[in-house]
Amino acid sequence: MFPSEAWKIVGTNGRYQWFLSSFLLLSKLFVALQICLPVITEMRPEIAEEALGKNNSMTSIVTEFNVSNHVTELSKSVFWIGVIFGNSFLGNLADKHGRKKMLLFCFLCNILTAIATGMLTFNWETYMIGRLVAGFFQGGMFVIVFVFNNEFFDKKMWSTTGAIING
Repeated sequence: MFPSEAWKIVGTNGRYQWFLSSFLLLSKLFVALQICLPVITEMRPEIAEEALGKNNSMTSIVTEFNVSNHVTELSKSVFWIGVIFGNSFLGNLADKHGRKKMLLFCFLCNILTAIATGMLTFNWETYMIGRLVAGFFQGGMFVIVFVFNNEFFDKKMWSTTGAIING
């Protein structure tokens, strides 16, 4: 049976497909958190003082490790380098071993990496390694969730569902 014939039987965009798609959207919240987290973890003391007042106890990699602005900018680049490699490598593994298995694997590894980065970062170099690994698994999640979500729907719906899942 061809996919087009299967879509005629089960329907192309029913409630179940939209339910599964909205469930996948929840995984994107963790992705968004990992991308936006450096705003706090890499905050400069003067910005924290301006935002939170003089008597704040805000710490970041800048205050803990006394790093320059170049290092904080480098951490963003390192994260996105990890994303590029994660897209390529984990996306191919998802094609071979199944998207659901690889999505769960990437999600679990992403959570463990976030915990390990928070607990085991003793200098800015280990923070960079944590950001690289987090980016790697985020990249896998980007591509797997995008493709997995689109596979729930008929090809005519892919532009809409792809825009929704990334939005």
